[in-house]
Amino acid sequence: MLNTACQPCYTGPVQHLTVAKAHPKKERDETPTALGLRILRCRTERHLTQDQLAAKLGVTKGAVSQWECGKTKNLKLVHIFKLSDALDVAARWLAIGEGQMQRPKVHPDAVSARIDELAHRIAGLPESEQELLLKVFDRRGSGRD
Repeated sequence: MLNTACQPCYTGPVQHLTVAKAHPKKERDETPTALGLRILRCRTERHLTQDQLAAKLGVTKGAVSQWECGKTKNLKLVHIFKLSDALDVAARWLAIGEGQMQRPKVHPDAVSARIDELAHRIAGLPESEQELLLKVFDRRGSGRD
């Protein structure tokens, strides 16, 4: 019986992958998908093994291998976001290949300045409106939309 595992060729560019043939009686398409190639590219650029990436994501090495080889047709959105965080790339680029690969960097000083501005504006509101805003923030923070 032939080995059906997708085995990336690490000696050349990411585009060159070797894919073992499935059993002749049961041909399957195991060509890596564009998503799988993006995952493989990012993982290898960061010098991570499949085991290391799997540990960061809380999944098995086999799951990572299946994603890279295109065996998983519908990758869960939660995994796209976890991959995006672990590989430090934009989720949109990772999922569909559009937009910038790198996530936009948010400057901490800009965030602090915006928070200060909002706090000042909220402080100028009547107490009843402040309470209403706090309820909205609490509700958003708890995931109840």
